[in-house]
Amino acid sequence: MYRNKKIQLLEFKINNSYYALKIDQVKEIVVDVEKQQVLNSFNFINGIFKYRDEIYTALDMELIFESDIVYEKEIYLLTYNEKNINIALRLNEIVSIHELNSDDIETPDLIDTASENLFINGIVNLKENHLIQIIDINKLIEFIETLKDIKIEEKKGE
Repeated sequence: MYRNKKIQLLEFKINNSYYALKIDQVKEIVVDVEKQQVLNSFNFINGIFKYRDEIYTALDMELIFESDIVYEKEIYLLTYNEKNINIALRLNEIVSIHELNSDDIETPDLIDTASENLFINGIVNLKENHLIQIIDINKLIEFIETLKDIKIEEKKGE
């Protein structure tokens, strides 16, 4: 990572924890889209929808983080990623956009040595006890692809 490079983060909240995506990984924010369910999919796949002539798979971030939350309104972050897969992250609350230096991002030892499926790639401490975990959308997609491969193997074994 470049030293002291300016970056922007879009912060959102899941339960009582704060997360963010780098703003250059966010295409657009949309609210309350009409979606269809996907049969025989993981519980965190919230459905599919068409937006601006593109099909998106909606991932429920609350379920990925094993949270039980009731949505007041559904907010979707349409994302950019290395594989050009149309992913929309379903959220309940967007908090803020922050501009900071890349040097402000810390990587605790546990994140460095944890499983390669982990999709948190850094933490920002904005103020006392306000930690924001930064999600790498590409690692999140890799994590989901790993689960998909496991599910396929389980079906073969039946």
